[in-house]
Order: sequence, then C-alpha cells, then structure tokens
Amino acid sequence: MYFLPAFLAHYRRLGVQRFVFLDDRSDDGSSEFLAQQPDTVVVGSERRFGDKVELPQYMSRSIREFRIHFLWRSILYDMFACGRWALHVDLDEFIYLPPRMTFADLVSKLDKRGTRALWAVMLDVYPKDVATFAEMESSARLNAFATWYFDAEPHLRLRQDRHPKVIYPGARARLFSEYGIDTLYPVLGVRGHDRIYRLLKKMHIRRKPLRYNSIVKPALLKWSEDCYFKSPHSTNMSVSSDYLLPIQHFRFSGSLGQRIRTAMREKNYFLESSDYRLVSELLRTMQDRNGSFLYKKSRPLESFENLVDTGNAIGF
Repeated sequence: MYFLPAFLAHYRRLGVQRFVFLDDRSDDGSSEFLAQQPDTVVVGSERRFGDKVELPQYMSRSIREFRIHFLWRSILYDMFACGRWALHVDLDEFIYLPPRMTFADLVSKLDKRGTRALWAVMLDVYPKDVATFAEMESSARLNAFATWYFDAEPHLRLRQDRHPKVIYPGARARLFSEYGIDTLYPVLGVRGHDRIYRLLKKMHIRRKPLRYNSIVKPALLKWSEDCYFKSPHSTNMSVSSDYLLPIQHFRFSGSLGQRIRTAMREKNYFLESSDYRLVSELLRTMQDRNGSFLYKKSRPLESFENLVDTGNAIGF
C-alpha cells in the first residue's frame, strides 16, 4: 500500500491501460484496494515468492535458479500479454519517459522498427541524508514528487545482441563501499571472503565500488508463446540496443524499514535475504555517523533531460 497509489497514478499518466498484480499473500489492504480499481487484475498463487520448483527441460538449461518468481513472470505474460506490449516492473520501479510521450507513442515507433523488447537501467534514487530518510519513514505513502537524487553517471553500455555492459555499479554499490559494508562475505563465506579481499587489496581494486546488484532488466516486451524469463533480469528474447529506458528505483524510500523486517523474517530472497541484511547494516552505519546519501556526482532527478545528459536514457 505504500507504493500503490503513486505507482498506479504514474503509469496511468503514461498510458498504461491494464495492470496485472501477483498478490503473494499481502496483509496490508493491497488486495482490497486493487479490487476497487477498474483497470486492475489481481492473481494469487499457492506458492510463495522463494519456493523452488521443477522446470521443463528446455528452460532448465538456461535458468540459473529454479525459483517460482522466475516462472511467475513468464506465466503472467503468457496469460495476459501474448502478442501485445506489456511492462515488467515491480512496485518500487517507475519508468521515466520524455515529456508528453506515452507508452502508446513509444511502442508505435518500436512496431515500425520491428523491435520487440527494450532494456531498462535501474537507478536507485535516494533522499539527501538519514534525517530526511527518517522523515520519510513516518509517511504511509510514497511521495514520488519529493526531491530524489541519483548517481549522475552513465551506468550501462548497450551492445548489439548482447547483455548490456555495466560501466558503473550504481548507488547501492557506491554506498556499501563508502560506508565499509562487506558485500562479499554473505556469498563467499569466511575463507573465500579473506582470499578475495587479499587479492583485491594487492591489486588496489578497492578504490572503486565493486559491482553488487543487477541494475539492468528487460522492462518493455512484446511477448510471444516461445518467450520466457531466464531470471528477473534476462530473457530469451532479442532485446534492442538502440534504446535504454530509465527506471526511478525507490529502494531507499520510507517503506524500506518495513521491507527489511519482512524479508529478514521470511528469508525468501536470494541467500536468505542477504541483500536486506546488508542494507540494514548500511542504514545503521549511516545513522551512527549521521551520514549522507550524496556524493560529488549526485544530482536531483528533476527532468528527463537529467537522464539523457548522463547517458541513462538512450534513443529518445
């Protein structure tokens, strides 16, 4: 419920005609709220977000981890969007388009070019400092029009018929590095962690933020029966290298504390929600130091031109 009113308003303004939500046993009034909306469909499942499943052989060769939320995306596209354009976004992901452009305008251009899918870059946006973040936590709803900052650097380089190359790891990786949060330990364990960090120190690599989370996803797709998601961030479709959609990703919003508590309790995410443990540690460290989210290249996300100028919107 924290995101839903702003999420629906944002995408309705951009011309989205129907919303399909997967309700993973929400208990905050989301289902009741959505049932009252004229343009929404709510789908339930007996599975939980982190459940492991068996996959058909043709898919199991490509999919790295057999978790139900990988399949949910493909199933929903098969059910509701076969042969038509649809967005693939989470509730905290707001795609930016140029002023006065709608998705109908965009996909009309894409159809003329024979394009079937576009990459998007996930730009973690953030408030100025922990004091502002604490104020946001007292609000029951996201204010998408508050002053949100982003790391004003090119994040990706698009490549023909290949996954985009990450050239800047994003705000979360930067903040982990700045505040000394050890992101390798949960994945590598003690011995692997020590070995890797000795090597990085020897090579002087720790001067730059290490790549941490995936910041690219195929977000706008014209689906067909032979398509499927290999992960939330990749598909077997051919994705255009001519466009890059910018996503305003509200990771560091006022709902983060509640999301951390839920993730830590249910442990449904990757490595038993290790990302949420790290973000929790980051916030504690920042609070202890009265820290800022900003750095020398932080910029308010005030217009689409901000995104074009920094190489985070391409083809418009």
